[in-house]
Amino acid sequence: NIPVPKENSAFSLAVSSSPESCVNGVATNFNLSIDVSYQGSDEKSNMAIIDIKMLSGYTASYQSLRELVRSELVSKTEEQNGHVILYLNSIPRNITSLSLKVEMGNRVLNVKEATAIVYDYYKSEENGATTYSHPCAARQ
Repeated sequence: NIPVPKENSAFSLAVSSSPESCVNGVATNFNLSIDVSYQGSDEKSNMAIIDIKMLSGYTASYQSLRELVRSELVSKTEEQNGHVILYLNSIPRNITSLSLKVEMGNRVLNVKEATAIVYDYYKSEENGATTYSHPCAARQ
């Protein structure tokens, strides 16, 4: 999957971390806010995948992943090779907001930003991408 330029993308995707969770330059856990909407030619997307690369040293909270599935916004979740993969039955034109709790496993200095990609499962050329930063990045 090669992300298309933002202005041509079929999805709008924004991922942000909460800076208030940064205490003395360390965030042991924080929430990722994920806002996604479909901008393609159809009324809504087909089944869609949101693939979020975790920041170095962090993993998704198991409980948070279970809550996403229970909320019925997400049909399935997976964690593999430092990525969290969210399966959604479809994404509508209006913004769908998700929240994912992230926990520190290992302390890593100078954490680089990470990427998130959303794509239509059946038409992977319909996609969108963004990056997000560590909650303490602006304070360092």
